[in-house]
Amino acid sequence: MSVAPIKYVNIIGMMSKIEKVAAICGESQCFHPDDVTNFYKTNNMFLPINTGNPYAAPLEQLKNVLTDACFDLVITQNDRFNPTDEDLFAYAARVTDDISEMLSEKRAVNDEQFALQHKIENVRHFLGLDFELCEAMKTKYVHVNFGRVPISNYQKLKAYENDPFITFFLTDQDSDYYWGIYVAPVDNAREIDRIFAGLYFEPFEIGAEAGTPDDYYQTLLAQVPVVEKKLIDLDYKMAYYLNRWGEKILKYYSKLEQLYTYHTIINKAEKYNDSFILVGWVPAKQADELKTQLEKIESVEFTAADGKDELPHKPPVKLKNFFLARPFEYYTEMYGVPDYNELDPTKFVALTYSVLFGIMFADLGQGFLLLLVAMFMWFKKKMPLGKILIPCAFCSMLFGTIFGSLFGFEHALDPMFHALGFAEKPINIEHSDVKIQIILLALVVGVGLVLVAMLLGIINGIKQRHIGEMIFGVNGICGFVFYSSLLIGLGGQIFMGLQIMNWAYITFLIVLPLILIYLREPLGKLVEGKKNWQPKSWGSYLAEQFFELFEALLSYVTNTMSFIRVGAFVLVHAGMMTVVFLLAKMAGDGTAAYFIVVALGNVFVLVLEALIVGIQVLRLEFFEMFSRFYKGEGRPFKPVKVGERL
Repeated sequence: MSVAPIKYVNIIGMMSKIEKVAAICGESQCFHPDDVTNFYKTNNMFLPINTGNPYAAPLEQLKNVLTDACFDLVITQNDRFNPTDEDLFAYAARVTDDISEMLSEKRAVNDEQFALQHKIENVRHFLGLDFELCEAMKTKYVHVNFGRVPISNYQKLKAYENDPFITFFLTDQDSDYYWGIYVAPVDNAREIDRIFAGLYFEPFEIGAEAGTPDDYYQTLLAQVPVVEKKLIDLDYKMAYYLNRWGEKILKYYSKLEQLYTYHTIINKAEKYNDSFILVGWVPAKQADELKTQLEKIESVEFTAADGKDELPHKPPVKLKNFFLARPFEYYTEMYGVPDYNELDPTKFVALTYSVLFGIMFADLGQGFLLLLVAMFMWFKKKMPLGKILIPCAFCSMLFGTIFGSLFGFEHALDPMFHALGFAEKPINIEHSDVKIQIILLALVVGVGLVLVAMLLGIINGIKQRHIGEMIFGVNGICGFVFYSSLLIGLGGQIFMGLQIMNWAYITFLIVLPLILIYLREPLGKLVEGKKNWQPKSWGSYLAEQFFELFEALLSYVTNTMSFIRVGAFVLVHAGMMTVVFLLAKMAGDGTAAYFIVVALGNVFVLVLEALIVGIQVLRLEFFEMFSRFYKGEGRPFKPVKVGERL
């Protein structure tokens, strides 16, 4: 379990060559730039080059309008296309202006269409009134307003029922509003408008061409196809423009992306007089090739060092796993990538997650359906989870075969086992004694996995040279000896009748490791040769360590007992399918309804159990196993690539 070897690179050259250097580093797609100040903190002669990115604004503007125009942005190869910055910026600005103008026209027509639909909806509430709308609005002595009042405020008009100047004529209503007209003498119009405004009256704007409400309604309807045609024409205009110039637009867009990306590398460098210095990380396999390319540039010097020699600077990590384990990098990265000198747990996760999932979701038929779903998720939707579920589904089918379960039918595979010479299926969970054995077996599996996790923690301690924690830690050698000895002693006496727990066994394999764990901090410092190994206050230290030791002992118990869920889910699956078959028999044994209920029940159990089991196994990985050997505090390797942001 390792990460890909990486090298620290240091590039020095004349400032006049920095653009060529950045271009080569960017084209390589393997250069991860880092801050120079992280490596040369004591050198005050370096000055940052960061002068902004001249390609950022035109690129962002072009990208925004093309996205708004639903244009598919694809990075194209353009190594031989080298326009000047002036030409590049001018063309990007022209395209941005052209598309912005068309988008603006379309927004205006969309607003016109929305306003038209709003008027149509409003005038519907006044259909049937036999008078001219405009004429009513122009009366000399009476102020007229058409509109609506919220239902909750309409009742407040009763407070003005004795006022002869406030009259609201109701024409229609819906679930939220009362629609109508209020009239008032012109002399009182301002006061009455204020009262209706307080009631949240919303006036209905009437066009100058309005006749009767029915005439106005027909006039508005006639405008609908006109506006729709405007939109169609604008869409055609946009499509024609993008089809005609799309290839050229992508060419310029890709060049802008490329130059923007290369300039981000330049901004990571620092300068000293007429020289620059650039630092970063490159996979070991590609370092020589990058060196060959850069040394073709006059005045450029390239030096490299192994990542293991630069551990204080936290080399970025590139995970390296074979194809079956690679999908599970998704879970590793979810928790956190390892440090450069830390074990990569991906292979461990790939094996344990798949097997535990298969045990907890053991059904040949449902596992096959899950496989089909997982393949669809990955091959069609490119979902990382789909790729993870493929090996899990195979494990479900494997353990489903061992348990003899096919879509919940516990004896469907009996003929196959009889043909193979078995009296019955290997594991028959219908037997009560088998259920107890499954729970005990789950505990044994849990103990084994916890011990393996502790061994991985010890290996990590050796790799990272944390000698004190590796020897005296809760998950170090002392913790491993204490935990394994206690379980072997208790298990041997309870289940095998062996009198293992004598005074020597208890003293040297249980009590002594526990004391060493209790004193792990000062002992660890002594082993590592540190002078200040003694705590400032022994009393405070011993009291604090007592509670930490108690917490550690509790974690041993809880981590072990958590694995009971592995066996429990085996029984839960059988129990849920039993309920499905009971419901199916109630619907009518042997009828079409029976098979419909069984089919729907299988789908329900498949979805519910796959979700719950997936979460529970991930919980076991992160909390019961990862916590014992893995920190995941590294940083991922992110090389500069055109179209991707650092």
